[in-house]
Amino acid sequence: MEIIQIAKSLIGFRTISLRKDEINKCMRFIKKSVKQNGNVVFKEYERNGVKSLLFGFNNIFEPELILCGHVDVVDAKDRQFTAKVRNQKLYGRGAIDMKGPTAVLNCRSFA
Repeated sequence: MEIIQIAKSLIGFRTISLRKDEINKCMRFIKKSVKQNGNVVFKEYERNGVKSLLFGFNNIFEPELILCGHVDVVDAKDRQFTAKVRNQKLYGRGAIDMKGPTAVLNCRSFA
């Protein structure tokens, strides 16, 4: 799955703090999309009903560098949860902070 499509999908989740179900659904999507990148190991955590995910490529859980992201966003109008690309720029709730960058973390190129 390409980065732009992953980012657009992430933006589509209404991952505001009151929507634990939506955050957890987003975590399942991330895990599924990362699995497509090959040899990946996962550690899952849950606190107060909200899931988080740690993953590493090539079965490595002792990296020299850890890149992290988040998918929670401030609430907004419904239309802001529909991603759009205009003039080679991605727009939508969380496109810059931090769903777009989280999509990049999904890339196998970091392995």
